Amino acid sequence: MYSLATGTAAIYRGTTETAFGDEVASIDPSDRVAAGVLVSIQETTKRAWDPATQTVRVVRTYECSVQSDTDLRTNDVLVEDGPGGRTFQVTSSSQGGGWAWTSDLNVELKRIDLSQQGG
Repeated sequence: MYSLATGTAAIYRGTTETAFGDEVASIDPSDRVAAGVLVSIQETTKRAWDPATQTVRVVRTYECSVQSDTDLRTNDVLVEDGPGGRTFQVTSSSQGGGWAWTSDLNVELKRIDLSQQGG
């Protein structure tokens, strides 16, 4: 990993159905794909103008870098290790690089709260 790791996380892949029939992300132990994955998560903010309310909104976005060989796919769930670990869903991924090396896998994340999803 070329980026400086800011922590570790577990990767979950799977869904569950709510009482209303909605399919939501799952962090059931049987859905865990990997644990102790080195991650570098950065939170960035962007200012956006909301014409409906005539105010400026601050939008938080999250980006993450992981090792190039990490099996991390769109819609996977990433749970930070440690107390109060944040939960994210992968929205997209990309991997640039040069001709002599394979760069880190860069993913865009969306912070989610599974307790609000009924999952």
